[in-house]
Amino acid sequence: MSKISTCWDLTQCFKTEEDYRQELKKISSLINSLDEFKSNLNSENAYLCLQKQSEISKGIEAIYVYACLNRDLDLANPKYQAETEVVEKLLTDFSTATAFINPEIAAFSSKDLEKMICDKRYENYSFYLKEILRNKKHILTKDSEELLSQISAFSSDFKKIFQMFDNADLQYSNIKDSNGKSHKLDHAMYSRHLKSFDRVLRENAFKKYYKGYMAYKNTISSIYIASVKKDCSIAKIRKFENALGKSLHSDNIKFCVYENLLSSVNKYLPVLHEYIELRKKILGFDEMNMWDMYVSLVEDESKDYTYEEAIEIVKKALLPLGKDYQNLLNKAFSEGWVDVYPSKGKRSGAYSWGYYSSPPYLLLNYSNTLSDVFTLAHELGHSMHSYYSDKTQCYEKAGYPIFVAEVASTVNEVLVLKHMLKSAKGQEKKYLLNYYLEMFRTTLFRQTMFAEFEYLAHQIYENGEPLTGELLNDVYLKLNKKYYGQGVKHNKEIAYEWARVPHFYSAFYVYKYATGLTSAITIVCNLLSDSTYIEKYKTFLSSGGSDYPIEMLKKVGVNLETTLPFEVALGEYKKILTEFAAL
Repeated sequence: MSKISTCWDLTQCFKTEEDYRQELKKISSLINSLDEFKSNLNSENAYLCLQKQSEISKGIEAIYVYACLNRDLDLANPKYQAETEVVEKLLTDFSTATAFINPEIAAFSSKDLEKMICDKRYENYSFYLKEILRNKKHILTKDSEELLSQISAFSSDFKKIFQMFDNADLQYSNIKDSNGKSHKLDHAMYSRHLKSFDRVLRENAFKKYYKGYMAYKNTISSIYIASVKKDCSIAKIRKFENALGKSLHSDNIKFCVYENLLSSVNKYLPVLHEYIELRKKILGFDEMNMWDMYVSLVEDESKDYTYEEAIEIVKKALLPLGKDYQNLLNKAFSEGWVDVYPSKGKRSGAYSWGYYSSPPYLLLNYSNTLSDVFTLAHELGHSMHSYYSDKTQCYEKAGYPIFVAEVASTVNEVLVLKHMLKSAKGQEKKYLLNYYLEMFRTTLFRQTMFAEFEYLAHQIYENGEPLTGELLNDVYLKLNKKYYGQGVKHNKEIAYEWARVPHFYSAFYVYKYATGLTSAITIVCNLLSDSTYIEKYKTFLSSGGSDYPIEMLKKVGVNLETTLPFEVALGEYKKILTEFAAL
């Protein structure tokens, strides 16, 4: 492998700023060219209209991603804050300019639509046209669609407002450990502090961190409640029974999938309670607090992993995915796909993002923890999913649905863990088993708790009851007690945990982390036991958005419309807990 790169090479998007500006100017001028089709669409010229829409969409996606990637490297830099505002305005103009397309095509007869689906000219748009047929009753009149498009210019800002507050405005002073030593506190360091073996540091981090959210409880409550109202109102406008129904419908997901998740996880809560009680016993606490929930139970194996070491671990673990996958990993590490380390103003967290003809860029805030190793594997899963889909599918079918977005990433995480467990002994094995248990607790149990919170919050509003910050705290605290049981003290601060979750501003997203892990467990078992299964899995990675997510998963042996995958995953959790307890 060539020399490791630790910063993004954004010249693979645009070689110069001037190239970016030229593309921005070009796209701006093209948007009005769609006017010639307005009120004039038929089954013959719709092809030309859709082609023009795709051309503009490709261009606008490129300039938007480029502007956002630059912005995320330094959120305090006003230049790219302004650039993203410009492109977001362009996105709104584009959305408004294309608002007529769906309703006008939806007005075609079913016979005409079916004929278009079979027409070779419309091959790239066949799935889109199938969706038009499926969504006919939820597509509004042309004027109403245009109005909703205009409203989206500000109705989607709740997430943006929260992110600016959370990443740019919310500041923390330093905290001290048991020896009086001062430590920096921010989003990136908070997670690390909670894993520290210094209990004083954990408690101070927890209390100081939540004090920030509690100080702005009225503001945050108002933002989230407004977001819930928006979700429910748009669902009603589009003739859905409720906000959850609208969200599930977008991926053609049956309610039984959401129901299977909640019921299966609730069924296994006594096993989670056993784990919490075991944590308390091993840590030797008379009383365990919420700030004690993330510390490893095996102190000796809490060590730093350099980025170079992480690369080697990940590459070896992902060998079951084949030689071409390994070659892509080498490209990612050496050709500027990854921005690795934290820096002043850089966006917190991690993600994988790009556009159709760009590399799938990874943003990390790598701080040498084992968690960072798994984050690297996770984000690479997203990136390779995007890469395979973009190279296999046409632009119109390349984007995979969010429902399967967490599957490939979680497959990578589980492969890394199982790889490390193969050679682990003694304390190392205990540590990794504990890490696996924590993966289940935080991804399957905790995300399902989040999903149940979202479900209840929207249900309260849809039932006509007043939704307040105090009620949200009460709902969340009751869920926390139900999920974690009596083995831990439910400190008052934890009632505000919902207030720090950015995914709640993308309603009914978090449950997909839980179904992602559930699906990944079955897929990994198949990958490690059947050498021919890899081709099925690569077909899944290459499917993009060419089919419905449930159907894609069924093709790799995962049927979430039954409880079987949930039983397999939760059965694995129970087995790991038994093995860990025995050690």
